[in-house]
Amino acid sequence: MKAFLVALTAALAIALSGLPGLVVPAQARPAPVSRDCNPQYPACEPARVGLIGPTTAKPRTRVPFTCVVRLIGTTARPVGTVTLRVGRAGRTYSVSGRHRLGDTGRVVIRTPRLPRGKYNVRCRHTPRGSTIFAPGMSGNRRLLVRRGA
Repeated sequence: MKAFLVALTAALAIALSGLPGLVVPAQARPAPVSRDCNPQYPACEPARVGLIGPTTAKPRTRVPFTCVVRLIGTTARPVGTVTLRVGRAGRTYSVSGRHRLGDTGRVVIRTPRLPRGKYNVRCRHTPRGSTIFAPGMSGNRRLLVRRGA
């Protein structure tokens, strides 16, 4: 603990002394670039993606899920590819397509006919072409496919 406090005090003293060789001014540091962003736009804006749908379903039915995409900090319409991924141990189903999300930023995608089991469902939005927006992904949503649901 003593060594940590000594190192912290030394670092603070160097930073406050203003030694030109040790401190890099803020404007000289490069802006962080996300690996998912277009290099032309170094400051990407994240897309907030939500998933709305049921938690239980009957076997061999196509379950509708609504992917909701919101672009933070702008009124631009989200355009690009929306992919719905339904997976469980040993098998993954993926439904994708180009969808214009319209003014509401929503698109309804139906799953394939699923056998009984527990599934994790995710929605991913990938922006089209040259854009300042980063791809976004929703959190996992559980889907239980069982008889009598």
